[in-house]
Amino acid sequence: MVNEHFKGADSGPENPEAGFKAGVESLPSEEHLERNEDAALCDEANGVFGVFDGMGGHQAGEVASRMARDFFAARLGNLPPNLSPSETAETIKGFCEEVAREVLETVKSDPIKYKGMGSTATIVRICRNSKERKAVVANMGDSRVYKFSPDGRLEQLTLDDSRWRFEFRPEDRQQAYEFQRVWNNASGPADLPEKMRGYWNIRHIIWSAIGHAGSKPSIDIFDLEDDDELLITSDGVTDNLRDKDIEDILKQIKDKKAAAQALVNKAREISHDESNPRAKPDDMTAVVVG
Repeated sequence: MVNEHFKGADSGPENPEAGFKAGVESLPSEEHLERNEDAALCDEANGVFGVFDGMGGHQAGEVASRMARDFFAARLGNLPPNLSPSETAETIKGFCEEVAREVLETVKSDPIKYKGMGSTATIVRICRNSKERKAVVANMGDSRVYKFSPDGRLEQLTLDDSRWRFEFRPEDRQQAYEFQRVWNNASGPADLPEKMRGYWNIRHIIWSAIGHAGSKPSIDIFDLEDDDELLITSDGVTDNLRDKDIEDILKQIKDKKAAAQALVNKAREISHDESNPRAKPDDMTAVVVG
């Protein structure tokens, strides 16, 4: 099912490639500088963006994230420019199923080398015409999409596929979003309701990913105002930064490349602070789009 967060007709984009600018920064974890298991997708011409965070032993995580990134770059870059948001959403759903089969086939080809291989997938295609902009957002895992409004307000559009979600029924999305905001601004587990604190130390465990059998994407369609920005990140950024930290950086830095760099650099700085409960070394990726 596709959730639509807008009013008005489902018109296709007349010129989806016009006016998109993005900045990207991605750094490997200091625990394995020789490889980066994150992969970023940035196709300004077609309004297609994404972040993929790979997992698995040996080189499997890097292989999975790049396989997923390259798959979506090729498929989404060739979509008809007049495809409507709802048609785009259904198309992306099919692509998620297709790339999942490819990843699983790769695992079968060498089960030892590719044991546990998979990747998050957080994908945005912006559909634009003379009257409106809409973002089709697909998500599997705990990479995130945020909307940053001109008034300085940051809003997470995706929901993390993390273990704490088991506390909420699928139909309780609004309550899950409300708790997500609490989680995102907690300085540590002490800031959470008591029954939720046990999830803090397993926040890296996800239950939906490309390559995990039975996983399906959550796909939503959102209205965008002309001056709204989107931020797509891997959990290496958001595990270390609170939403307030992200919001402050986006308020201060308007250049998209500089903002992406500042987000990753601040997350890297916090990851070194052993006294900070949020600190976690990881690959870190940010894509800022406007």
